[in-house]
Amino acid sequence: KNQMKLAKAWRIKVKKTGLEKGEATVAELRELLPEAYSIMVDLSDELDVIQAATSKFCICRQSRVGDMVECSVCEEKYHKACVGISPSAPTPPNYTCMRCLCKQVYSSVTHKLFATVDHWAQAQQEHDAMNGVAHATRNWMGLVRMALSPAMGDTSGPENGMAPANYANLQQQAEALGIHDLQDVQHVM
Repeated sequence: KNQMKLAKAWRIKVKKTGLEKGEATVAELRELLPEAYSIMVDLSDELDVIQAATSKFCICRQSRVGDMVECSVCEEKYHKACVGISPSAPTPPNYTCMRCLCKQVYSSVTHKLFATVDHWAQAQQEHDAMNGVAHATRNWMGLVRMALSPAMGDTSGPENGMAPANYANLQQQAEALGIHDLQDVQHVM
């Protein structure tokens, strides 16, 4: 019985704030909340109204009054007028707020940026590998030049300034490339 009296007195205080007419201040309503939580009577309907009136929504961070639209991503509520939607316009079914839109664009751009950087890194690795092949080819061609240089005719071995083992290795590399006679290389050089 005592709790019912407390609930009735609390409801009178709420009515005096002018909540029903939209005249209550946020500070007045917030002062009433702790008292309501201590009363052992169901005041959930009144508490829902007060919490909605004292909660901050939208980009304006004001209470939920008037026509609202909800972001389909974050579920934050916005006053239609604050986000450029005419109050008389129908509520868009899949509205995305500016904050979520920015996050989506940032995520997309970041993903594309990382993909581009990965592509550049792969291209650089391929470029480096090709430079390695070109360097090895230049070295091999240098060895061939050395083997062929004295007379460009006799490529039989050491008399051309190359040790027999190195000359044999060079001959094997040439055959692996489909060159059966080092003399054929002179047409390329």
